[in-house]
Amino acid sequence: MADMREPKLVAKIAKQMKRFHQLEVSGSKEPQLWNDMFKFFEKGPSLILSLIDKSPDKLYLIDYEYASYNYRGYDIGNHFAEYAGFECDYNL
Repeated sequence: MADMREPKLVAKIAKQMKRFHQLEVSGSKEPQLWNDMFKFFEKGPSLILSLIDKSPDKLYLIDYEYASYNYRGYDIGNHFAEYAGFECDYNL
């Protein structure tokens, strides 16, 4: 989480989020948050993922839980909630 607050990454995160939100996603254009959450809870425990890439100039957005259309502004709000960290330090 602290990585999200590194000044050199903030602009990269914003640029990737812009590209991410320009993608055409198949399926319903209606918010799918709760449908996707229930699917994740069913299948998530069986997933084994190896996601670490030490390449210094690469940034990957991984949106497993919410990989569909969602409520307006959700990703922006979620980004800043995560920016505050597990300690919920909203002064950040």
